Amino acid sequence: MRALAEENRRKLLRALFDAGAGLLTGTDDRAEMIHEELKLFVDAGLTPYDALRASTYSAAEYLDAIDDFGTVEVGKEANLVLLSANPLENIENSSAISGVMMRGIWMPAED
Repeated sequence: MRALAEENRRKLLRALFDAGAGLLTGTDDRAEMIHEELKLFVDAGLTPYDALRASTYSAAEYLDAIDDFGTVEVGKEANLVLLSANPLENIENSSAISGVMMRGIWMPAED
């Protein structure tokens, strides 16, 4: 039953994406669960770019805050994650975190 539910979830996610529905990632659990959510999007047939966009630009757009965050640009809030591997090549690289910039303060990853 669990496998069937997961397959249906992937199909629904892909159908929503194909229909042009706005998709956002998120988790009601631990923050690190976002990596599993990104993988789910890719497993459903979205590109890593599409999955990452749902976590960044699309989230800011939904919150009507695209002028403040969602992309890396001069004048926007300095909140970002620096990765040691390219998530566009493999979405699982989203968890290869070297550090986080939050509110302009650099926090290196713990070893």
